[in-house]
Amino acid sequence: MNELSEYYISSCKKIVEKIKTELLSKGEYLCQHAQNNGDYKDVTGTLRSSFAFRMYDNGKIVADHFANNISTDKPQTEDPQMLAVDALEENSPAGNGISIVLVAGAKYSKFVEDKGYNVMHLTIEEAKKIIEEIIQSP
Repeated sequence: MNELSEYYISSCKKIVEKIKTELLSKGEYLCQHAQNNGDYKDVTGTLRSSFAFRMYDNGKIVADHFANNISTDKPQTEDPQMLAVDALEENSPAGNGISIVLVAGAKYSKFVEDKGYNVMHLTIEEAKKIIEEIIQSP
C-alpha cells in the first residue's frame, strides 16, 4: 500500500472512532432525556427505568447504557433492565456500519405514547438533532 492509501485508511478509522465516542456519550444523554422528559405519571417507576441505549458496529454490540432505576412507593412487578434488554434484542439492527438503538422497554410504553403522552417522541427529535450535529461537525 502506498503512503496516501495508508493515510486515508488511518484518517477514516480516526473519524469512525470519533463518531462512535460522540454517539456513546450522546446515547447516555438520550436515556436521561427520555427518563426526565416524560409527561406521564409513572406509578411504579418501571417505564422511566426501562430506557436503554445500545450501539452496534457492523452488527456487533459496542456498548450498552441503561437508565437509572426509579423507585416509588409502589413496587415494580417486572425488572425494568430486563425489559430493556428484551426490547434491545427485539430491535437489533441488521447490516453494516454504526447503529444506535434507543428503547423504552416497558411493554406498555407505546400505549402510553399513543394516549398522547411523551414517552420517546421528544427524545427521538433530540436524537435527530444530535446526529445531524455529529455529521456536520468537522
